[in-house]
Amino acid sequence: MKSRWVVVALYSLAGISSIAVGQTPRTIRATAAAEPPSMPLHAFTNASQPEVIARVLAFQPAKPLGPVDVLKGYEAAMTMIADKLPI
Repeated sequence: MKSRWVVVALYSLAGISSIAVGQTPRTIRATAAAEPPSMPLHAFTNASQPEVIARVLAFQPAKPLGPVDVLKGYEAAMTMIADKLPI
């Protein structure tokens, strides 16, 4: 009976230690993707204030695709694959 408790204790220690080692804290890496894009200064050096504002407002960021866009892309890809298959 005592040997059973020893085996249970050893398995518990092994399980707890593997959990503790497996959950190490993640470090945040400084990558180029994490940094915001920088604005080129030479684009605004010789411009007046209304031109600068117009250039800034003319910038259109890319919008993420919604479910309908993803579905349309999938359908277009399947159509391309079907067109490539010999009939």
